[in-house]
Amino acid sequence: MRQRSWLVGSLALLCILALMMTVAVAEDPKRGGTLRVAYGNKISHLDFHTAPGYEMMWVAMNIGCGLVNITPDGEFVGDAAESWELSDDYLTWTFKLKDGVKFHDGSAVDANAVKFSIDRLMDPETKSGMRRFYAAVKSVDVVDPLTVKVNMNEPYAFFLHMLAGYRTGLVLYSPDATAKAELKARKQGKAGAVVGCGPFQLVEWVPNDHLIMDRFDSYHFEGRP
Repeated sequence: MRQRSWLVGSLALLCILALMMTVAVAEDPKRGGTLRVAYGNKISHLDFHTAPGYEMMWVAMNIGCGLVNITPDGEFVGDAAESWELSDDYLTWTFKLKDGVKFHDGSAVDANAVKFSIDRLMDPETKSGMRRFYAAVKSVDVVDPLTVKVNMNEPYAFFLHMLAGYRTGLVLYSPDATAKAELKARKQGKAGAVVGCGPFQLVEWVPNDHLIMDRFDSYHFEGRP
């Protein structure tokens, strides 16, 4: 009898816990507040196209945005790109960009910015460690402000994976902001020098101490972050 009472009590407790978890999951997320994350790895610098190692990508994926992302189950989804298509000969990728996507400085994320970013990665003078992954890219053409074509030297089945990849992922750069700030200032993470189009914008970086980011209220995914 005591065993049965214990089982009934246990089942009741489990039901209450399950109900509490269901209610907690059903609640809408609340905006605001401060999230602190311990990060034990050293970040070399904040020029995302040239910084070595995986460590800086934790920052780049919060401050920056790209053309496409990839979900945990392997599905490609648009980031700054609304849609994309591959030509029948597998040599031309055409990306249609979302209208109204902005960099943190208010400038437009347009076809010129996409071309500028890929050309910068491919330029030997940039000395990007990711340059070799773009070897299959022949050229980038601006069709109109919201359409860009990437021409390939040969078919490259890994192209979308590369654009969305953790280390090889394309981080779009503002041509205006890049021209205004010296490379040294961007590497040092100076305010206004590191300009992205991601969910957070850089406020301050003190190497080996802290890095502060603020929510970007004009982020192109409504209601996020």
